[in-house]
Amino acid sequence: QRRTRLQWAREKQSWTVDDWMKVIFRSMLWPANSLDLNPVENLWWKLKKIVHNKAPSSKADMATAIRISWSQIDEEFCLSLLKSMAQTLQAVIKARGGATKY
Repeated sequence: QRRTRLQWAREKQSWTVDDWMKVIFRSMLWPANSLDLNPVENLWWKLKKIVHNKAPSSKADMATAIRISWSQIDEEFCLSLLKSMAQTLQAVIKARGGATKY
């Protein structure tokens, strides 16, 4: 698993923000058990945190909370996730596929 993670990070090391934007919401093969390498996971975390703070009490409230929360996540946050990928991949390469702080 470490080798797969390391190989995956090396292959994507030269990707730009534009490259990440092209694939981020499409199906892409991510290394098993490496959700930390998928910037969308951080986006879901932020959405979940905002929704949780609204404490919806019904299914309808939940749907409304998700829509409102989604609108509160700005484009700059999403771009920062994509821009951080180079640093994340460097950390994986430095750790030789092992655990990182990301």
